[in-house]
Amino acid sequence: IAFIVKVVFEKEEYFLGVGFNFAKKPSLEGPGGVPCSDDYNLPCASQIAQDLSSHTLSYLISSSLDVREVFNKVATDSQFRSNDFYTFIYSFEGICVSHVNRDFIGLMLGEVFDIVGVQLTTNLNMRFVEAAKAGGGFVLYDWLDPRVPRSDFQKISYIFHLNLAGVDYYGGVGFNNQRYPIQLNADVGFKQNGNPVECSQNYGLHCSEVNVWSILGHTLSELILIRSKGWHYYHILSEITSQLSNEFRVNDFFLMVFSADKNECLKGDSSGCCIAHGNDTLFVHQTWQQILDMQGISSIEGIDLHRRLLEKASSGGGWVNYPWSMGTGVAQTKRALTSMYRLNNDVFYIVAEYLTTPQPPTCDACPNDMECTRDEQSYCTEKPPPSLLQNPTVISLIIIFSISTPLVALFFWNQKRRAEAKSRQKLEELNQQMAEQMEHQMQGMVEVAKDMPLKDATVYLENVKRNGKDSFGTTTQALWYWEEDGAHIHEHKSTMVLLKTAFVRYATEVTEQIEREYQRWIEGRGHQYFRLDLTNKISSTTHGGKVYDGGTGLEYDIDFEAMTQQNSSSNHIRNIRREEVEMQIDTDTELPFLPEGIDFSEGGEILLPVSAGQVIQVSKKHPDNVWLFGTVLFDPLIQNATEQSQDQNTTALHDTLAHALHERPTSGWFAKTFIKPADKNVMEKLLNKLGGSKGLDTLSPPEEWQSEKKKSHIYREGRIE
Repeated sequence: IAFIVKVVFEKEEYFLGVGFNFAKKPSLEGPGGVPCSDDYNLPCASQIAQDLSSHTLSYLISSSLDVREVFNKVATDSQFRSNDFYTFIYSFEGICVSHVNRDFIGLMLGEVFDIVGVQLTTNLNMRFVEAAKAGGGFVLYDWLDPRVPRSDFQKISYIFHLNLAGVDYYGGVGFNNQRYPIQLNADVGFKQNGNPVECSQNYGLHCSEVNVWSILGHTLSELILIRSKGWHYYHILSEITSQLSNEFRVNDFFLMVFSADKNECLKGDSSGCCIAHGNDTLFVHQTWQQILDMQGISSIEGIDLHRRLLEKASSGGGWVNYPWSMGTGVAQTKRALTSMYRLNNDVFYIVAEYLTTPQPPTCDACPNDMECTRDEQSYCTEKPPPSLLQNPTVISLIIIFSISTPLVALFFWNQKRRAEAKSRQKLEELNQQMAEQMEHQMQGMVEVAKDMPLKDATVYLENVKRNGKDSFGTTTQALWYWEEDGAHIHEHKSTMVLLKTAFVRYATEVTEQIEREYQRWIEGRGHQYFRLDLTNKISSTTHGGKVYDGGTGLEYDIDFEAMTQQNSSSNHIRNIRREEVEMQIDTDTELPFLPEGIDFSEGGEILLPVSAGQVIQVSKKHPDNVWLFGTVLFDPLIQNATEQSQDQNTTALHDTLAHALHERPTSGWFAKTFIKPADKNVMEKLLNKLGGSKGLDTLSPPEEWQSEKKKSHIYREGRIE
């Protein structure tokens, strides 16, 4: 078939044409090597829908037959069918003009659905027309098989546009949007203690092929419906990488998505770029070669693997086998199913794979040369070579020796081993107890990362008192806002609303999270999109929740290019905004400007001159989230002085300790810029201060309480106990 135009050049007439072979693509195979069926949303099903649509359209636009004859040929000729797949054609007004079911021809789309027994809940004809006008696309709708009672399901059809004799029509080829059944357990015959063994991608079984077909087909169907749902494909990529649900994985079977653009990763080695990985997030934004290097795989080059997968995906998808071994390790083979996805200018291929290694016998059927040594072991392993203890001569010698050896020694050795085992168990229980109490006690604790010397605190207070804001320089800080509806803006705290706008500021921790992702995107290290969860992170309302429509959830997708947030449940889109504000700092000490509500004047609040290594329990935060109020739980200066006075028992050091206890503030306001989150090392410092592991008891309530009428205090080294 050729498309021909007339060209006039220097008064001479020419015809110019571009052509292609009018040949139907070979039918694709599905699971088990049988022809692909329209019963499931397999990768081959979506590909056949597009291939058959292209073949039908090519015939329709080039045939010289009458329109009615053309439509009749499409409905009856086997070349316009592929196994169970067929083509239907309707006018833009919704009148059926070609269908394998001849009873539908001449009926309106709604009448066809009435005969089938499906109620139209939306204007499906309009959706078909819109897809056709857009240049073709997939549409999801309800359907059932008239031959099978109660067989209702959802169907996906690829819709294309054609114009014959000045009349617009749309045609389509569809398949069922039902996931191919997964197989969680290994094939029949593999048992452990009489129970089925889980199917794994580490072995080449029938269930492995089935599960790969299932997750790849389901994922591809979700992607091709993205545009009709008003989403972006990054929703699916994010779900694949997050590994938070089993929708895009089965057992240990997972998906990988690679961009066909070699520049996507900015690495320059032309071996593709991973944009989603369902097993290891470290592989995202890495090329194939880098991923192979990270796993120690030397049996294939990344650029060769990328080329083979890309070629297979571009030709309609299918299987690719490639070697998989580490250095001089055992040579294995991986079998990967791949398929292409295109949307506008974005092109990438999806891969699901498994090792073809035969699965060894399971523990219920071990041959003589294999064994299972642990209860939780699923598969038999080779027996180790016979030990000396299985040699009759050695056994005889051992018996003779054991008779001549005092049995008392054996008894005491056994007792010692039992005692050691009990000690190890007790130690493990204590470690677990300490770990659990550490995690509980560390809540609200921070560690001071750098010093704010006492002299700086003095200078800062003098500057505030003498010069006010005039002594402060400026630094910039990024704040992020989202746009609220005008009718609800008054329900947010006025301090969180950008002046003279309807933009509401995100909570501080959310702003910091967005800014980190934004900077990664700006630097080319991150995605344009990312998922944001606002659960327990709303600070603009008094009740800590959404103003209205709480049923749509608190997950949003941020788009830095469009500067929008989209609710992942309702798909409602709002604008977001980034504002850089100047923050005043004291140029002498680099402390941030003192906000309203904190008074360091005489008789007022206390400025806490923090020092590196201190552990502080935070009890309250200023609304600016820059200034915190807390109490020092651990001070290395005092701890060191205490240890030295105990070691040397000198009066001078004792006086130094008492002076430090008396003069050094133990609670007050301090700036967030000096601290870092507490970790388990911090808790160990506190435990050592309290007397090691025994100090855990001081963190727990006493077992018994006793009422004391007499009150007494003991004054010791500057503290009241």
